[in-house]
Amino acid sequence: SWRRRIPFAAALLETVSHLIGQYPATAGVAYLSIALQVGWVLAVLWMLSRLQNWTGSTGTGVVVLLVLSFYWTSQVIKNTVHVTVSGTVATWYFLQGVGIPPNPTAQSFKRATTTSFGSICFGSLLVAALQTLRFLVNSIRSQGDNCIACLASCMLGCIEGLLRYFNMYAFTQVAIYGKSFVRAAKDTWQLVQTHGVLAIINDNLISGVLQMGSILGGIVGAVVGGLVGSALVTDYWLSTAVLGFFIGYSITMITMEVVESGVATLFVCFGMVPGVLRPNNPEPSAHFAATHAK
Repeated sequence: SWRRRIPFAAALLETVSHLIGQYPATAGVAYLSIALQVGWVLAVLWMLSRLQNWTGSTGTGVVVLLVLSFYWTSQVIKNTVHVTVSGTVATWYFLQGVGIPPNPTAQSFKRATTTSFGSICFGSLLVAALQTLRFLVNSIRSQGDNCIACLASCMLGCIEGLLRYFNMYAFTQVAIYGKSFVRAAKDTWQLVQTHGVLAIINDNLISGVLQMGSILGGIVGAVVGGLVGSALVTDYWLSTAVLGFFIGYSITMITMEVVESGVATLFVCFGMVPGVLRPNNPEPSAHFAATHAK
């Protein structure tokens, strides 16, 4: 029953929240990635504006390559953050009580952008290729009613969602063990076969909580924006409230993604090597074991 998984999910969330407070640089890396994403979007828009005079198959081919590049780079940035956070949490899991190196987030970020960067790029390319293909199918759909294109878009969306879910755990293993993406994918498949149902239930429970947290952050932002707007620009308080909602939602969602990466890492670590945490950090180990056994 999914109700029996609530205590374990709560234990993971509690531990990850504590770790983010202990290592705030994990959230800092996520916020830095937003600046990179915005810069990349602006660069792509500028390049698209320069392609307006290109016509024919050459122009179409360049646009497709640009779309692929956009999705690929966006996925690389996002997955680099995930691997950085996962590496930090894994360092705590394996080395707490033994000797955690100074600034583990910086060390994890270094690994993500050097030795693990090839794996990140390869895994990101798989999702980016699907996104590009779906973009092309949706472009065909926009030209008129096309049942085949609609069905293809739906199928590609489902495959993309499954691949994103699979990649999250594969990249977690890349971060923990420094594996190649292919090796991490094989080991992730074995993990899914042994813990698949538990992982899905765990993710569904935690994703709901994180989504509620993002919405709550948006509501707080809307209230603050509305109050500021009513005090400074009375006629536009509703606009400032809406803007505040999106800002609050976006900032909170970034933090929630860091939490999600941390939870996935703890799940993989505890699922594969539960005994490592017990001698180094007995209190959370006992908490995990007690809630996981229910």
